[in-house]
Amino acid sequence: MTAFAEAVRLYREGHAQESLTVLRSISDVDAQFKPAQRLEAAINAGAPVDLTQLLGEMSAAADQDAAELVGKARLAFEQRDFAAAQSLAQAVLKDLPGHVEARKLVLEAQARQRAATEVETLLARAKDALEAGQVPEAQGFMRLARNLDITHPGLAVLEARLPAPAGSEPEAEFEFEVFDQVGAAGAELPAEPAPLSASVSHREVGGEFELEFEESAPAMPVPNIPPAAGPVQPAAPQVQAPRPADGASAGFQVAPVVAPASAPPAGWAGAEPAFGGPRPTVGPPAGTGFSFDSPSDEVGMEFGQVSMPAPSEPAGFAAGAGPDDRIQELLDQGQQAFDAGDYQGAVETWSRIYLLDAHHAEAELRIEQARRRREEVERLAEHRFYEAREAFEQGKTDDARALCREVLELQPQHLEAHDLLQRLETPAALPPPPTPSLADDEEDLFKDDFVPATIASTAVAGGTVAAPASARERPAPKYAGDKPARTFAGLSMPMLAVAGVALVVTAAAALFFGGKLLFRSSDKHATTISIADALAEKGQLADAIGVLESLSGQLEGEQANLVNEKIQTLKRRLKARATPVPAFDPAAIRAAIDGGQRLAAWRLVQEGLQKAPAEPQLLAFQTELSGYSSLLPQLSAAVRDRNWENARQAAGKLRGDHPDDAEAEMVWAVATFNVALTALRKYEIAEANSLLSDLAKRGDDPQVAKLQAFARSYLARPADPRYDLFVSNLEMRKVE
Repeated sequence: MTAFAEAVRLYREGHAQESLTVLRSISDVDAQFKPAQRLEAAINAGAPVDLTQLLGEMSAAADQDAAELVGKARLAFEQRDFAAAQSLAQAVLKDLPGHVEARKLVLEAQARQRAATEVETLLARAKDALEAGQVPEAQGFMRLARNLDITHPGLAVLEARLPAPAGSEPEAEFEFEVFDQVGAAGAELPAEPAPLSASVSHREVGGEFELEFEESAPAMPVPNIPPAAGPVQPAAPQVQAPRPADGASAGFQVAPVVAPASAPPAGWAGAEPAFGGPRPTVGPPAGTGFSFDSPSDEVGMEFGQVSMPAPSEPAGFAAGAGPDDRIQELLDQGQQAFDAGDYQGAVETWSRIYLLDAHHAEAELRIEQARRRREEVERLAEHRFYEAREAFEQGKTDDARALCREVLELQPQHLEAHDLLQRLETPAALPPPPTPSLADDEEDLFKDDFVPATIASTAVAGGTVAAPASARERPAPKYAGDKPARTFAGLSMPMLAVAGVALVVTAAAALFFGGKLLFRSSDKHATTISIADALAEKGQLADAIGVLESLSGQLEGEQANLVNEKIQTLKRRLKARATPVPAFDPAAIRAAIDGGQRLAAWRLVQEGLQKAPAEPQLLAFQTELSGYSSLLPQLSAAVRDRNWENARQAAGKLRGDHPDDAEAEMVWAVATFNVALTALRKYEIAEANSLLSDLAKRGDDPQVAKLQAFARSYLARPADPRYDLFVSNLEMRKVE
């Protein structure tokens, strides 16, 4: 409608060609828009156009259809079919974007749909609270649900189940008599009836006090003041009757109260009773009050002379602030939070308005606007966090750190962004220091005991370690009669003789018995090793390794080391044996060429030439493909390197040389789509729209048509977070 209005304006100003351009763009978007077709046909034919009649017919039809649709939407909303109501109202807004009632219905339907789950949860909690006997909690849940959806049928069901409010326990009932005494004691009241009169009585029924209020007759005589009281002094604020002499009265008695010299105001004279009636507009005269006198209570404590001041109106009662002022204050507070970017705080502040006015339209509109802003901020924050995560996985720590900070500026409570930023800010731990190697002269505790090893007798670096000095011993006294015995190396001669005989016998036994076992086992092991060597010479390396591994558990010492070394050598030879180069498949290459897949055939030929550069058959295939088109190498390299602009140009030239080449057509379409998507990601919407228009002429790709409509919608408006999310979720196409 906006574009059509622009076309009409251009036509009125005499710019027919510009108007035709706008009308053609309208036809591309909506080919069934009759007013644009009529105006375009009239301009092309050079015939005059009655714009007043054209716009009148269009607005009349639009108003009639809009009224019908709004009525249906309102009926659906009343029947709680919020989805249908939203759809009908949006149909009205499509033709009439400024329709106030339709927009309001859309907002209300969206709000009810979003709050449906929350309302059901609140009602379920209220039901559970009622079943558990927690009435105040249930009322609180119902109040929250009523703020979200006041017409929900579940509210009426739960309200019917609420118990009746329990009555208060009976309290003491008193009858009060209030009167004003003007002049001296014993004077009579004026002839006009007294406005308020009651008598104080104290009754005890069943051990409890009962409260009664009795309204007196219109006129009654002033009670006489007891003689002991004497005349009333005008200066005294009040006069109290004396306590009875007999002390038999156990009730409360009202003492006469002196009124001021001036007459009571008329408003007070005509006031209604203070108990049970409306609040008086004017307070009682100063000095008016109640006075009680009781001899003692049940425990013997006297009340004395108690005087109660006259009641006064609460401060600010007459000129108190109304609910409208409070609503305006909440609106201002929420607007301040909204302007500061605290959309959640704005929603919470404006929601409190429903406690004062459950149907406040402005609060509902503002809450809906704040919720939309909050959702947009959350979506943008999620998009930025996805980019930060991707940058972190690619090793771009600076970009990831900047994106995380941007996410936290948008959403300070984003836990995942806090975690990722903490991981980025934490420096990497230093590698552990190298463990010191064992000294050359220290014993290796993990060395195999069965494998002999020589220990180098080198001195410790830094000099030799001196032996500790022996402790001094006191020399034993020598006697002249003692003779020193003959010793050798600290041993006596008899002990040396016994040790020598034992060594000779042991050596003889070892040579006799061990020689037979050694020679017998060594012959068997040597035969097995020779068999393994023969297998290795024949190329049966795996069998030779198996034979040698069968001996590894039977040998010790140097022979075990020799066998292990042979096993490791054979394993290295087996691993290093070259695998045969797989032969190429000429049948597959020929089938690809015959099937029109020359780009795939070229790729197979190049892979084969990398393994066998001088293969004649592969060279023949390469010559045949190069003769078909010299653009195949360039196109193959562009597709391999994902250079879609070069691939698009090469495929376009190949299409021009061979119009019936389906493979070239497919490669051109894929490359054009990828180039358009790259332009959209760079916000080059006009270029992307041009590429998509060329691609849409094929007419067989619904995704291209959808993407073209999307690009056109953003030609005249800036990008937003929804644009970024939509474009970033699209994937590049691949050449199959």
